[in-house]
Amino acid sequence: MVSAFDEKCDTNFVTYWGQNSFGIANADRGKWERSLGSYCNDDSLDVINLSFMNIFNAGTPSPPVINLSFHCESNPFPGTSLFSCPDIGKDIEYCQSKGKKIIISLGGATGSYGFNNDADAIGFAQTVWDRFLGGSSNERPFGEAKLDGIDLDIEGGSGNGYSAFIKALRELYDKDASKKYYITGAPQCPFPDIFLGPALNDAWFDMVFVQFYNNYCSVSNPGQFNFGDWDTWATTKSINKDVKIYLGVPGAQTAASMGYLPASQLEPIIDDIRAKYPSFGGVMAWDASSSDMNVENGASFAQLIKGKLKASPKCGGQPGPSSQKPATSADQSTSPSLSSSSTTEQSSKPSPSTSTTQASEPSPVATAPSQECPVEGAPCSENETGCNGYNYASCLNGQWILRPCSTDQSLYCAKGSSGVYCDWAAGKNVQSCGAPNGLIRRRFVAEEAQVQAKENRNIMIDFVEDAADASEKEFITLLRIRSTTNSPISNAWQVKFAIPENEVVTRISRGQYTQDGSMVTLKSNPSEESDQNMAILIVVRGNIISQPRPILNNNRPGQAQFEDLGSV
Repeated sequence: MVSAFDEKCDTNFVTYWGQNSFGIANADRGKWERSLGSYCNDDSLDVINLSFMNIFNAGTPSPPVINLSFHCESNPFPGTSLFSCPDIGKDIEYCQSKGKKIIISLGGATGSYGFNNDADAIGFAQTVWDRFLGGSSNERPFGEAKLDGIDLDIEGGSGNGYSAFIKALRELYDKDASKKYYITGAPQCPFPDIFLGPALNDAWFDMVFVQFYNNYCSVSNPGQFNFGDWDTWATTKSINKDVKIYLGVPGAQTAASMGYLPASQLEPIIDDIRAKYPSFGGVMAWDASSSDMNVENGASFAQLIKGKLKASPKCGGQPGPSSQKPATSADQSTSPSLSSSSTTEQSSKPSPSTSTTQASEPSPVATAPSQECPVEGAPCSENETGCNGYNYASCLNGQWILRPCSTDQSLYCAKGSSGVYCDWAAGKNVQSCGAPNGLIRRRFVAEEAQVQAKENRNIMIDFVEDAADASEKEFITLLRIRSTTNSPISNAWQVKFAIPENEVVTRISRGQYTQDGSMVTLKSNPSEESDQNMAILIVVRGNIISQPRPILNNNRPGQAQFEDLGSV
């Protein structure tokens, strides 16, 4: 008997299908991703996200584009780049007959997507409804099959319009009483997610598959693992108070750059999450091909985790009304304020705390990023105060003013029940606004020096270092480059950054590299890159040739410069 999805329970296992991530690195086609229908004979899988609809073409006459790797890569509808995939349509209906939910995931790392405005987003909702859900069109890739909803895996772009898109789509959902449709999201674990954060606060999500990998807050990093932040959002901030948060993990060592744990190590973590957090809904694994080939004692990764989830299930809560229009008024989704009842005056620096262990005052912790964090010159409410890493913020004349707690970063800004104050930074996990510990985020504008360079653009670069310290001889750093506009990055690019002087790069996961002293230059191999990229991940490995490691941005790379050279 094949199991069926139950949204009220915490036993659900979710995966992504369509990108053949394990098969990409294996010439043996016997190890490639199997057909969608074959996975639906596995009772460990409850929800399968088809990945991806990676080009929106919102606001244009052209239909969207789907990329399902070798599963469907020919026979486009006349005059379009949208493929017709009737065999997958049959598999969708077969899977649904087995009680599975089949959802289309929008976004991903490659492609070109996003909305210029809410009007484009609303129009795109109709496009998605007509071609993939309960509407009608002559260009339906999966024929008469109706998918069970959409998933937002937004890894780049402006972040505009997603709330409007979801709200418009839910109005269309109301028109079909024959089935329930879902809206899910797959944000990165740093909270709040830079791209989906506003939509998560302003629109109704049924499930959120948080990616606890390839980030400082990965499940493999217990000191920074932040499922609790997402549970707090689910139970206090989300419009849907019964939204389910899923533990998103790699399905195999090769499925992600960082964050993989074998099933045996995940099982006690699942027990802990299940006991602590009522929003827990199950586990999501990237992706079906990787999980399928990750076999231990005759059982796949998915089967082992599903067995754990079924061993002590919890069911409860009221499922969200997918067939009813949820309340989405602005006053239900107002971002929490960073203000506090500080006793310090706006014009003076808070004094360092001299005692942090009093019974009446919790130990200070670094300020977690919020939806509306204090940024120099940004609007704020008079007399409001807040924190941004080593800086404390005061609102003067309706604008944030940021001041350092100290000149040498020996003090950081913290919040306790008594208000905002500065505390000693030694041993603390200091979090700057939008840049949690171990993660440096900066915006850079590409130079116009090269003739082939694109126009200036906004790029966000961040680094995540994998547990390297002064006692180790090697380092591993994940470099992530993301477009912060709706224009994708081309296949020809280069990025330069500085590393500590006693580190030597030995290999990278894509492209070519050179090193001149502490400066490292990475350059793409255009023939091996997608023509359009919203996010680029590069694993940089190297040796530490002397001890101790010199200080450079807390031993993280810095001084980054990015240039998009234009498609080749």
